[in-house]
Amino acid sequence: MKINITYDKDDWTSYLSSLKLTHLNFDKFWEDNLWILLSITAIGIIILIIWIIGLIDFHWQTALTVAIILILYFFVILFSLDYPEPNPDGVFRGTHTFHFTSEGIEIHGDGFSSNYSWKVVKEITDQDSMILIYIDSIQALFFPKNKLNNPTKFYSFVKELHVNSNGGNAT
Repeated sequence: MKINITYDKDDWTSYLSSLKLTHLNFDKFWEDNLWILLSITAIGIIILIIWIIGLIDFHWQTALTVAIILILYFFVILFSLDYPEPNPDGVFRGTHTFHFTSEGIEIHGDGFSSNYSWKVVKEITDQDSMILIYIDSIQALFFPKNKLNNPTKFYSFVKELHVNSNGGNAT
């Protein structure tokens, strides 16, 4: 199967948003859990204030206000991260030709070509707006559903190729 996809800036933004939501999963370890980190930070701030000004003069409202402001600041920083955009004349933007075979995936574009064996494919996921073929934990070939003729058929086809290949475990 061969397909052509022309990627633009919106596709890049969509891809990064998907990775951000997928890989900013804080459920892996307790030290990676956002709520635990925020709670520890708030408790640390309160303890620091108690230690600096003493328990007698401690003002709980001020401590909680400072803790809430720092937590809100953390949220603003976390969710307003601005990612770089690909150059208009770079490799990302433009038409990419994907050729899916039993051996792997061949990709050709203006000035480049790549080959990926099915053995390097870690996972294939069907998300709301795109299909992702992960070739590493955070690097994926992505296919916006609005640029595919039949996303369900494409997903099934790619999944079957992967499972039937030497590298394919159903994921």
